[in-house]
Amino acid sequence: MQTLREVVGPLHHDGRKLVFAGGAVGYVSYDFVRYLERLPQRTLDDHGFPDMEFGVYYDGLLFDGKNGRVRYYHLGNDRLDEITHLLVKRPAQRFFSHTELRPNVKKEEFMSMVEAAKEYIAAGDVFQVVLSKKYTFNVEGDVIAFYSALRSLNPSPYMYVLKMGKRYIVGSSPEALFRLHDNFVETMPIA
Repeated sequence: MQTLREVVGPLHHDGRKLVFAGGAVGYVSYDFVRYLERLPQRTLDDHGFPDMEFGVYYDGLLFDGKNGRVRYYHLGNDRLDEITHLLVKRPAQRFFSHTELRPNVKKEEFMSMVEAAKEYIAAGDVFQVVLSKKYTFNVEGDVIAFYSALRSLNPSPYMYVLKMGKRYIVGSSPEALFRLHDNFVETMPIA
């Protein structure tokens, strides 16, 4: 935390009331729980991503899905002209394509997992189960076009495109882990 304060702390935003005005953004993977709890390792790490990864973003674009507006935020150096130039020179026809989706679990196996979860709940062993499938596919083309397609298919309150080194992390979620507003921390997890 001290390192984060040193990197982000001395910067000040331009005073506008934005939901996000710069700072650390990233993810903590599901598997991070194994640093906190002794749990068996039942899954194969086949992606090689870090268990936790954050970037400090000093500027960026925020899209407000409610009113369709895009806002530019910055901490320190204002690069609006540079970013506008980059957006204007992008080709109008952006494309992306993807290979066939490959689930990690077959439908029959997943339905068996659902039945087992129902039995655990009925027995009182658990009160909540989150089952999921992982789909793997390859993408070619423009990452923003991919994000736009995701936004059209699955509009969610929290959507993102993060560039982490040579990788992009694109996602959508109906929930935020937490939100800080006027020194009040709020969390409303779905599961």
